Amino acid sequence: MEKNATPKRIAQQCFDAYDRHDVEAMTALTTSDARGRYVPYGRESVAPIRGGIDAIWRAFPKAVPDFRVEVVEMMLAEGNTVVAQAVMSGPIPPDPLGISKKGVAVAIPHVFILRFAADGKISRLDAYWDNAVLNGLMKSVLQLSGQPKLKGKYMTKDDIRRTLEIVYDKIFNQGQAELLRGLVAGPYIQHNPQLPDGVDAIIAFIKQSGGFPCEVKRIAIDGDLAFVHARYLNFAGRETAGVDIFRFDANGKIVEHWDVLQAVPAVANNSNTMF
Repeated sequence: MEKNATPKRIAQQCFDAYDRHDVEAMTALTTSDARGRYVPYGRESVAPIRGGIDAIWRAFPKAVPDFRVEVVEMMLAEGNTVVAQAVMSGPIPPDPLGISKKGVAVAIPHVFILRFAADGKISRLDAYWDNAVLNGLMKSVLQLSGQPKLKGKYMTKDDIRRTLEIVYDKIFNQGQAELLRGLVAGPYIQHNPQLPDGVDAIIAFIKQSGGFPCEVKRIAIDGDLAFVHARYLNFAGRETAGVDIFRFDANGKIVEHWDVLQAVPAVANNSNTMF
């Protein structure tokens, strides 16, 4: 690393090394305890760069031998933080895993946030990208990286929708509460103040109630989050409007839940309905 090099200069050296597929040069620019956040590790989790994310750096050129990195824009943010916009490009590999552009070069926009320690080395690196192509490509990369934390299928929107169909059709409408155990992972973080973490309490509640007859009105999916607007026909004796928010892990399992419920009033000040 150059003496007295600026954070932007070090960041550019890191991307230049990535473009050369020189992972050793990249890690040399990071602190020994540097950590990062990549989508495969989950929205709120971080992983060490050495012995973790560096395996993904090595795997990408194996999956895409002509893999290239081009920095489009870089700016110095507050403190010792650099924000960079880059384009990762290269031809889709022979095993496209659902990608129709086999052998055709694609370009994937990325945004990187790099934070620097007092010694000038990178101490944290977060990456965000356009998932349209990577949803199919990432499974090849993760298999080549050999990461034990990233076993299984990489989550897609179709995976999320299939899980939600089971939640609202089988579990809520039909009362098949035990199916929930196969749809969740980890401690299942619960933000409804009436329920503890985990699934035992909600399963018991569904069994006691016999289910929650409902109609799904609309679904929105953003990354690992799904938003469901539903009409509950008889929730605690009332017609109720509800919005559930679910967070999914990389394998398509539910790991966190929020909800907001509002009883439908007998009289409204407009004719739009709550649905």
